[in-house]
Order: sequence, then structure tokens, then C-alpha cells
Amino acid sequence: MGFFFLPVVALIGLNGYAWSENIGWLSFQGPAHQVTINDETGAYGGYAWSSHIGWVKFAGDRARVCSATEGGDCSNVISSNVSGWDGIIKLAGATYKTEITGTAETGCSLTGYAWGSDVVGWLKMKGANYGVNLERCIVPPEPPKTYDLLCSFNAGPRVLVAPQKTARLTWSCNDAERCRISGVGTVTPASGGGITVAPKSTTTYTLHCENDGGQSVDISKKVEVVKSQLCEINPADPSCE
Repeated sequence: MGFFFLPVVALIGLNGYAWSENIGWLSFQGPAHQVTINDETGAYGGYAWSSHIGWVKFAGDRARVCSATEGGDCSNVISSNVSGWDGIIKLAGATYKTEITGTAETGCSLTGYAWGSDVVGWLKMKGANYGVNLERCIVPPEPPKTYDLLCSFNAGPRVLVAPQKTARLTWSCNDAERCRISGVGTVTPASGGGITVAPKSTTTYTLHCENDGGQSVDISKKVEVVKSQLCEINPADPSCE
């Protein structure tokens, strides 16, 4: 028998009151009701309570007064007792919105307005001595990291003539996380640096860098090794080794 685990949905509870000139206080938390916000999607859920209009169901980006529906169950069927009003309370419109403000240090709360037609009117989320607060602030997800891998690679001098025996390889990268140079191995830091090489013959060095974004780059530089005239005449000279 297999076991299935449902994903844990992080719900943030709301508490306190909003105010409407038409219906008075709307309670967001009580012994039998609680309005929540989904930490990941920002969608509202749960129920609020008004002593004037009863239960208000929150779902997604709006709320609905249950007494405006048949049987008071917040279904899609409009009650004939309220002259066709659908009970919808919009949490955002062209010129208004309900939004979350604050920080983890100061606490977060709802501000702004919702609109509930002529029955509810404007529903104000925060005033001088009242408001709707979040149990904790929503932590916005970190934006995905973007990558733009750019590297430069140089070798100098490009021609080695005895007794000159070494060259310097230097690199500089943006958004690289791993780099290696052929014939040398892994080089650090990936952001840039330099290393001295002593090729015994003409060698092509290739810088290969990549990142976790799947980007990679290859740049090659050749260091040519030639014999001096002295070495041509006297190969046994110590500088020609």
C-alpha cells in the first residue's frame, strides 16, 4: 500500500476589523470564523462575519456575502430576497485595491479599500483605531537568478624566445561559477585571476567556464615557443633547455 502526501499549504491568518459606512464592522477572526491568505499565491480564503449582513466568504481575489445567495450558502445562485444583488465584494478595481503593507519588523496589515456595490459600499481596511492585521508577513519569493556569462582570456607574451621561458595566462569572467584551463586544470577564483605557465613547445591553452544556468564559454590562446639564434648555433647553451 502506497502513501500519498499532500503539499503543505501555508495559510496566514488575518485578525481585526474592516469598516463600512453601510454595514459597520466586518470581523476577520472569531471563535467560528477566520480569513486567511495563501502565503504562496496571495489568494484569500475563509469567512468573515458581520452582525448586519452575516457570513462573508473570501475566495481568491474577492469576497461574497452569503446572505445574497439562495440558502445563504454562498453558491452562484442569487437570492430573490435581495433584488438581484450578487453579494460580490471586489478587493481590487480600476481605481482602488486592498493590499498588504508593512515589514517583518513592524508587522503587516491590509490597507486600501474593497467595494461591495450599494449594499456594502466601500469597505475600508485600516483606520485611526482599527485595522486588519496579518499573523505574519508574506515573504516574497526570491526572483530566479539570471545569468549572463561573459569571459575574457589572454596570454602574454604570445611568443617565447629562449631564454624567456614563461608566459602569463589571465582571465576575467562575469557570472562564471567554474573554470578550467587545458593543460593547467581547475583555476580559481572563477571571476578572474592569473597563472604562470612554462610550455616547452608551442601550446594552445583553452579557458572553459560554465555556470549553473547551463551557459558555458571556451576561449583559446596560443603561446608559441621558438628557438633563438643563439640556440640554433649552440643548442647546448643552458638557456636553450
